[in-house]
Amino acid sequence: MKTTYECETEVVKCAYESGKCGESFSEAGAEAALFAHTKAYVNGLNRMLKIEHHCYLRSGSDISDQSWIKPGFVIEPSPGPGEEIAVLVAALHSQFVEKARAACPELYPA
Repeated sequence: MKTTYECETEVVKCAYESGKCGESFSEAGAEAALFAHTKAYVNGLNRMLKIEHHCYLRSGSDISDQSWIKPGFVIEPSPGPGEEIAVLVAALHSQFVEKARAACPELYPA
């Protein structure tokens, strides 16, 4: 499979002492950020597009999974050349970022 798209976007920041992140890292009170990550692959034989979305927390060099935003997974026929794939997957990534932002409204400043 060939990677055709990869993007990560910071969704929100939070502090661990607030308990809002729901995770613990080595440094108490450290500031963390929730990131949304999207990666897309194309299978060369049958031109199927595989898109994976997931979120994780990052604090310095520590990276941890989070539990309140479920990962997404899509398989569909490729829409065409690489430019069309990039446009489609970028739109799906933006939707996933908004979904992640909506899932943690108490963390995201209005």
